[in-house]
Amino acid sequence: MKNNKKYLKSSIIISIILSIIYVICDSINKNYFIDILNFISVFKLIGYFVLFFFLINFFFRFLDSGKIIKFKENSFLDSSKKSFIINFFIIFVINLLFLLRYFPGNLTFDSYTQIKQAIGVLPLSNNHSLFHTLIIKLFTSTFSNINVAVFMYSLFQIIIVSLVFSFILRILARNNVPFVFKFLCLLFYAFHPINIFYSFTLWKDILFSITFLLFCLMLNKSDDLFKNKKSLILFIVVTLLMMSFRNNGPFVVYITFFIILFIKRKSIIKYSILFISIVLIFIITKSITFNIFNIKDASISEALSLPSQSIARIYKYKYNELSKDEIEKIEKFYSDKIGEVYVPYISDNTKALLKNSYYLEHTKEYYELNLRLLKKFPKEFLESFISNSYGYYYTSYDYSSIIIGDTDEIGIEHKSLLSMKTISVIMFIILSILFIIFVKNLENKKVIFYFILLVLLLLLTSKFNIKNNYFVSLFFNIGFYSLITILLFIYNIINKKDITYFIPIIILWLMILLSPVFAEFRYLYPLFLMMPIYFCNSLKKA
Repeated sequence: MKNNKKYLKSSIIISIILSIIYVICDSINKNYFIDILNFISVFKLIGYFVLFFFLINFFFRFLDSGKIIKFKENSFLDSSKKSFIINFFIIFVINLLFLLRYFPGNLTFDSYTQIKQAIGVLPLSNNHSLFHTLIIKLFTSTFSNINVAVFMYSLFQIIIVSLVFSFILRILARNNVPFVFKFLCLLFYAFHPINIFYSFTLWKDILFSITFLLFCLMLNKSDDLFKNKKSLILFIVVTLLMMSFRNNGPFVVYITFFIILFIKRKSIIKYSILFISIVLIFIITKSITFNIFNIKDASISEALSLPSQSIARIYKYKYNELSKDEIEKIEKFYSDKIGEVYVPYISDNTKALLKNSYYLEHTKEYYELNLRLLKKFPKEFLESFISNSYGYYYTSYDYSSIIIGDTDEIGIEHKSLLSMKTISVIMFIILSILFIIFVKNLENKKVIFYFILLVLLLLLTSKFNIKNNYFVSLFFNIGFYSLITILLFIYNIINKKDITYFIPIIILWLMILLSPVFAEFRYLYPLFLMMPIYFCNSLKKA
């Protein structure tokens, strides 16, 4: 009864906040301006509140109830090595099928930039993680044929992804997660299109997300790290890898360490020694590596996406209200073209105009200018921020989560070594076997009817364009997964459960709000991968 009151209060507060956010985002999604002082917005606000209140309250009570479909005791999806191998094989085969369909791998603009650096066409830099580029260089140096090199890298990444996903399923089995949820997690990691296509996409974000996933899981058992030397060493290695794969990785780790030191203040000495050691190893190895390859750190402009967008918006829409001094300062830091190149939802154009050397010499003046403009144009700053971030907390935007690269450069030739018809047949066979196992373990056979009905509905909705089907599009919407994760985080706080392993994801999510683009799925791919774990660990036993 006590929890019910907490859920009621929490649902009301969260619903009010989300309702306001969604009404604002509806306006931003329409024309990138906040226009909510009208009757339509009031009706929307009330409608959103009612919808969110019932959904959130139901979600919390569902997690609390533990009422699930009962299954027989079985050996499928248990914590045994046999089950681990079977899961690995299923995930690996599915990913490999699509890799053969999109041979030698999925390559986008960023992918080609790193490959060009690896083979010497472009100079090495740290804009896309030097460490990841050096891994690519290892493959391009080992295999003389560029297509074979890219394919072998893609195969290597698929193996890593399959191993880690199988490891997660094993952890869930050890935590006595009910069979139905373990089964759904297997489907999620093996069959979700995002996981399939990302497994062979040459992006630093994939291996970063995998190491991030392991980092969070090990934080969940942080007290056990000091009981086992192997676990301690593995934690150090995983953390260092995560910090090396993406430029915002170190900042996530630094803030996480600081918060954990506060949480674990009774054991502050041993945690401090561990964390300081990791940070020192990272800084020293990074410094040595950068000196060897004569690399400069990533441009500061990447971290200034938010102020660059705000200044550009004000320069474009409020030029006549700017003083002569303000205009001169803006043009000294950027140029008089900043208003022309401004795009509300992506900062690539504006940050590219930042004069880095001038900024470094006049850093104080830059932030004084921003503060001055913020006081003068607060609405424009808010509009700029939301326009450049709303995809990470709003579910009705339009942005591709899966990007298929089909351009051929630097000798790379895309080929289809396997037809989609063949893949469909193999996928159907695998799904049929899994369905038989699922049904076989059911205690209540009547559930089969509802399960088949659900499958038919999914097949029917899949015939529609994802962009035109809101409910299907949610499965490809990072804002949707962000909201679910935040609700799970709040649920765990209410029930005084361990939230340590939520900390890195929350920090990453907050940092991504300042990122160059408003809804890039791969930037928050770690959150997507962690969500099933958060959900399963949040369930209370009946």
